[in-house]
Amino acid sequence: MKPKQDISKRTHLLIRQFVEDESGATALEYGLIAALIAVSMIVGVSQLGENNNERLRCLGRAVDSSTLGRRCQNVGVG
Repeated sequence: MKPKQDISKRTHLLIRQFVEDESGATALEYGLIAALIAVSMIVGVSQLGENNNERLRCLGRAVDSSTLGRRCQNVGVG
């Protein structure tokens, strides 16, 4: 019966070590934080890009017509 007890003790020890091990949870938390930061950056850059595209289009039209005037004030230029 000694081998059964030995296997039982080792199994119990392995299960206890597995339950107490938090390194995987920490890695998962860091992964979630990195994903959140990446999504925030993508949203911010896309919003910034949309706003700047309209400003650049308006500036381009103004330069083509050689007047900046009030045409671009609605997008924050001029």
